[in-house]
Amino acid sequence: MRLTIIVTLSFIGVILSPLCSSVYAFEDIGSSRISPASSFYFLKTIRESIELKLAFTPKVKIVRELEFATRRLREVKSLVGTGSEDLIAPTLERYWYHVQKIPDKLGDRDTLAIHLETLERVYDQLLNKRAKMAIRATINRLVGRADLSPNARLSACIFLTKEASSSALNETERQILKERAGRC
Repeated sequence: MRLTIIVTLSFIGVILSPLCSSVYAFEDIGSSRISPASSFYFLKTIRESIELKLAFTPKVKIVRELEFATRRLREVKSLVGTGSEDLIAPTLERYWYHVQKIPDKLGDRDTLAIHLETLERVYDQLLNKRAKMAIRATINRLVGRADLSPNARLSACIFLTKEASSSALNETERQILKERAGRC
């Protein structure tokens, strides 16, 4: 019985692995084939749960969490312009959940810089105000991490400063962004 379960789960993992591969070497992280709008999204969740349970060392768990965070950003990119932009905010919350599991001193500076760059690019393509607000909040959260490179932090602070002067925001949002940019 146990062997059957292990073989079945392994088979499912082999089948789903090409759908969710991770690449950190490129500046463009790509987009997800299975987005939160897909009816097969639950399979991705099951796969990640199994992957995390099979990560036996703390270092492997950290790598997995970083990989899962990257997958959430791919999902955000795949939601842009699909009419499902309302799913971006909850997807970014799941992204932040994974990033928080990574200790500040052990995160990958380059990967987090790529994440910030991706968020800034996606932001310009969005029409949904709630999704834009979620991206601004996520960028603000990332700026507070100790393992973020100085160049990435500067880029994020410039982004927040630019958005603080945007006429598309109401006065309250502008004030909040000014305060966040001022903390940079």
